Amino acid sequence: FPWHFWLTRVRDPGVLLQAFCAGSAGIYLLLRTRGIWGSDAVLVYTAVAFGLVTALFGAAASLAARDVRPALAYAIASQLGLVLAAMALGDGRGAALHLAVIGVGMGLCLIGVAYLAQAEGAVWDPVVLGRWRRLLSLPFWAVVLGALTVAGIPPLAGAWSYGVLLAGLFTVGGPALWVGGCLLVCVAALCSLRLVFLIADAEEGEKPQAFRTPGGAAQTA
Repeated sequence: FPWHFWLTRVRDPGVLLQAFCAGSAGIYLLLRTRGIWGSDAVLVYTAVAFGLVTALFGAAASLAARDVRPALAYAIASQLGLVLAAMALGDGRGAALHLAVIGVGMGLCLIGVAYLAQAEGAVWDPVVLGRWRRLLSLPFWAVVLGALTVAGIPPLAGAWSYGVLLAGLFTVGGPALWVGGCLLVCVAALCSLRLVFLIADAEEGEKPQAFRTPGGAAQTA
């Protein structure tokens, strides 16, 4: 925020994954040059402000979205804002690790969601996607594993990357900054957990549209 629109307007999961890589590259560049701008209080507070606004705005927009594509796009923006704020406030420890964790987790979510959506004729409502969780168990569990990783559920990698980020905040700012970081992490984690709840709670379907025509299942795969 306010330059998030190029990411959140993407509607193709493959392109969205590429856009996430581009956004992560920008955050990683800031991490590598932190020794240059980290000593300037104005730049640090500016990065913190942009990171906090992006994390909170992205989380709120993701929780309100009914289409799974903007929901994941805003969740990605929220995670990038979280990393930016933690990197500016803390010592930068764990930022690269968490970017890698987000990449793996969101990659699993986007690939799994794309498969489930195409099976029903490009329907992107998470409630509809969840109808095929038993018939298409592999993409469904890919979405669940990716979402739980991004949410930081132990013993998955997200729990460790969040822990390193929060440890850096505690080292710099003490308990107050650590508590604030925990609250921000919880808000960002809700985005991916909501996706899991919506998909897992949906009514089961009998047969996806793609499986009703000859060769439809192979085309979807």
